[in-house]
Amino acid sequence: MATATKKTTKPIAPVKAQEATALLRADHKRVSDLFAEYEKTRSVTKKKKIVSEICTELSVHA
Repeated sequence: MATATKKTTKPIAPVKAQEATALLRADHKRVSDLFAEYEKTRSVTKKKKIVSEICTELSVHA
């Protein structure tokens, strides 16, 4: 008689969790910096470019 083996998923290793958290924090800072740059600039063309960058950065986590 065959017995079924149950696979257990390992929790994320603390090191990988820390790396993921660091990556998220870095991405958040990048977006915050882009918003600050957007607020400072007066050029409509540059604002459009910054908005595009912000959308790209945010879509990474969607």
